[in-house]
Amino acid sequence: MPQPARARWRASVVVVASSLLLSLLASGCTVLGLASGAISDVHEGRADLNRLSGMATGQRVTAWKRNGGSVAGRYAGLDTLLSETDSMPPVHHVRIRLLQHDHETAVDADSVLFVTVRTVHGKITGTLIGAAIDVTILFIAAPTSGAAQ
Repeated sequence: MPQPARARWRASVVVVASSLLLSLLASGCTVLGLASGAISDVHEGRADLNRLSGMATGQRVTAWKRNGGSVAGRYAGLDTLLSETDSMPPVHHVRIRLLQHDHETAVDADSVLFVTVRTVHGKITGTLIGAAIDVTILFIAAPTSGAAQ
């Protein structure tokens, strides 16, 4: 094999190997951004019942019960019921209304330990930042077309 052909072959192998290495490194930032955003969303979404009072209906909510169970659905509002006894002052019972598929479920607020509200802001932000870092790395490390000549 003549020397110039061998040098071109070697250069193309180096370019392909470098591209593969950079693509593996590049995808790592996006994955790490998604993972860190998901962790952020988990911690941001956990709240007590007071958060529900000002929340718009239709958001995905999971009510985690004191007995270890959970009820998930779209938030449909809070119901405040007065006790049917003649006690003074009257006892208020609060229920969380959740829409599940085609029916509504009411969960007694006294049985709820905490609620989680589904958020995806961290996942989206983390993925976009990670992808931007990946693209920046690829542009910085990419060989210019004039350098090979």
